[in-house]
Amino acid sequence: PFLDRGIYREPVEDCNGWWYGHGRARMVSVMAARGCPFKCGFCQPLEDNHFGKKLRRKSVDNLIAELRILKERYRPDCVMIHDHTSLLPKNWLDAFLAKYPEIGLPFWAAGRADGICKDPNLVRRLVRVGWELVSVGFESGSQRILDLMNKGTTVAQNLEAARIIRSTGAKIYAN
Repeated sequence: PFLDRGIYREPVEDCNGWWYGHGRARMVSVMAARGCPFKCGFCQPLEDNHFGKKLRRKSVDNLIAELRILKERYRPDCVMIHDHTSLLPKNWLDAFLAKYPEIGLPFWAAGRADGICKDPNLVRRLVRVGWELVSVGFESGSQRILDLMNKGTTVAQNLEAARIIRSTGAKIYAN
């Protein structure tokens, strides 16, 4: 079932001042997935304890149905897809790319630097359907620190991911 947002004093979040788009003030958040297949030291083992050891996704149809309701009920300017990483799995993303345009709202979502580097065309396709604010967990500009955190990415990938995102016209929200 969908989250009952009627229990909140403010079911729409105020993103005025931090969303990098023009005229974005009212945002709704959704989760399309729980869990993360990566083992970064700053999230684990807490992540597995809370969400389990594997990535679980709502169906694209379920997510689109929820977004249709939220769009009609709350009239948001944008959507935050609050997943740990939005670039997995490929078949889910293909279905999302086919159906999200009917929602017609810009969205914020997270992607890992290595995933962005692995498939720049996928990133471009996602930006074309509304991925306006790309959150990337760069975490550090030091390879030594990335390795200590067990991040599984490189400084070179972080720089390349930033270049790819900038080439699409999307904005970077860097962690």
